Amino acid sequence: MTDSPIVSFAKAPALGLALAVSLPFSPALSADDDHVAHEAPHRSESKNQHNDRDHAAAKSGHDGEAEDSHEGEGAHDGEKEGGGISIPPYSRDLASIVVSPLKRAALPSLLNAPGEVRVNEYNASVVTPRIPAIIQKRHALLGKTVSKGTVLATLFSVEMADAQGEHLIASQEWRRVQKLGKSIVSDKRYTETYLAFQQSTAKLETYGMAPDDIRELTQTGKAKNLGSFDLIAEQNGVIVNDAFRLGELIEPGRAVFEIVDQTTVWVDAKISIGQSRGITPGTPALVRFDGQTRNAAVKQVLSQIDETTRTVSLRLELPNHDRQFKPGQFVDVDLVLDPKPVLSVPTEAVIKSPDGDLAVFVEDAEGKFALREIETVRQTQSRTVIEGLPEGTRIVTRGAFFVQSEAAKGSFQVHNH
Repeated sequence: MTDSPIVSFAKAPALGLALAVSLPFSPALSADDDHVAHEAPHRSESKNQHNDRDHAAAKSGHDGEAEDSHEGEGAHDGEKEGGGISIPPYSRDLASIVVSPLKRAALPSLLNAPGEVRVNEYNASVVTPRIPAIIQKRHALLGKTVSKGTVLATLFSVEMADAQGEHLIASQEWRRVQKLGKSIVSDKRYTETYLAFQQSTAKLETYGMAPDDIRELTQTGKAKNLGSFDLIAEQNGVIVNDAFRLGELIEPGRAVFEIVDQTTVWVDAKISIGQSRGITPGTPALVRFDGQTRNAAVKQVLSQIDETTRTVSLRLELPNHDRQFKPGQFVDVDLVLDPKPVLSVPTEAVIKSPDGDLAVFVEDAEGKFALREIETVRQTQSRTVIEGLPEGTRIVTRGAFFVQSEAAKGSFQVHNH
């Protein structure tokens, strides 16, 4: 009976192994059992690595499908390719995109300067008595258009009265000597009488008496109003000043009337000393005011420098037949300069790159556009002079904003070459 348990253990080794594992103090494992125990963790680790490879392969398959999916979208507008953006023909036509080669050409430069309208002093005159005189009557009013020879005012002067009396005596004596002739009158008296007559006539002219009135005084031998004479317009124009009152004593040199021919005006513009070096008489200019633009030309470049502003004054002559320009009016002056041929693009072709720099779109290949940063030199009303690209580069001159919006959809980046 005592052998029974032992026989049972020997005949059931699996059961004995199980009992040994479950006992707190189990006997040592056999060599075979130890080999099995060591292989178990390796099989588990190998299985995990296999699972990781399967997972990576699955992920790779998804990524491949994603790439295939993006490649399938290549026909969509605004596809990003190798640092550029491709736009199909129908989209370019729809957006009216225009591509033109960069060429050198003369581009007039506009130099802006402030200007002020002034009277054309070469077409203006003042009317003043040549002797002290009192104004008796006014014949013309401020703003009236007058012609040469128009009577403006009547004045009285004691000096004129004396000169008129002297002329009456001299003219009568001259007529009498002429009737007697040289056979009776000596040569000396004949000459003296003639000279007295001529001197009295010249004095009346110097005092401002009209030639027609002098002839009438000479022929009739009497004066209508002794001491009276008229102020007469010496040119065609408009009366722009008549600062006097009736009965006022006017001294010689004081302007009683100012007459200006307003068919032309001057515009005085001020520029810096450096800018004046390229300006000469005849340089064309544009005068802008109230949304209008008129053609003009530089008449004079004044040699003196304004001591306060340290600027040089230019004088432009401007037609003014419609009287649009008034003295004292402020205007803008654009001096048109002709520089050497330059590379320029329409201003609308210049845009800002994602990093804030100025750039243009360049066509690298048919329908493929890339952004190139540039430097701007100057700008006119519609074009911008640029640097940084060689002549012949094909530039998007119209529709740049459409290309930019398409590029933005693909997170387009700037590339400089």
